[in-house]
Amino acid sequence: VDDGVHACKQVCRDGRLVPGAGATEMELAVKIRNFADSCPGLDQYAIRSFSKALEFVPKILAENAGLDASHVLAGLSAAHANGNATAGVDIEGGLDGNT
Repeated sequence: VDDGVHACKQVCRDGRLVPGAGATEMELAVKIRNFADSCPGLDQYAIRSFSKALEFVPKILAENAGLDASHVLAGLSAAHANGNATAGVDIEGGLDGNT
């Protein structure tokens, strides 16, 4: 109960929120991967590796929920590439566009 009260208090103080369920990390991964395409030379490999590392959050969420992580990641990547920045892992259905 205390956590819920403190969360509501914090939202009332500062209304800035980010989507959960791996949506923020997946959106960042897509944006960073697109940025890597514009970088010349060997830097793009380091940037792509960082992008790949961000994908571990939704992957672990999917695995812990007993879902096929590769299927969920493919769906999330497609959703984020199509502009759905709030798509995240839905532990009951696999992919949720309204997270």
